[in-house]
Amino acid sequence: MPILNGGELKSTMKAVLENGTKPLVDGFEGRRSIALLNAIYRSAAKGGEKELV
Repeated sequence: MPILNGGELKSTMKAVLENGTKPLVDGFEGRRSIALLNAIYRSAAKGGEKELV
C-alpha cells in the first residue's frame, strides 16, 4: 500500500515550492483520516464498535 497517493504528493510538493498554494489535504484532515482508519483496524481486530473522539 503506498504511503501517499500521487496526486496528494504532487499537491503537497507544489504547496511547499510555490507560495500561496494549499495542499489537497492539510495536516488536520490527514490526522482525522488516520484516526478513522486506526479505529476501523482496532474494531476489526477486537470486534465491536469504537468511539471516535
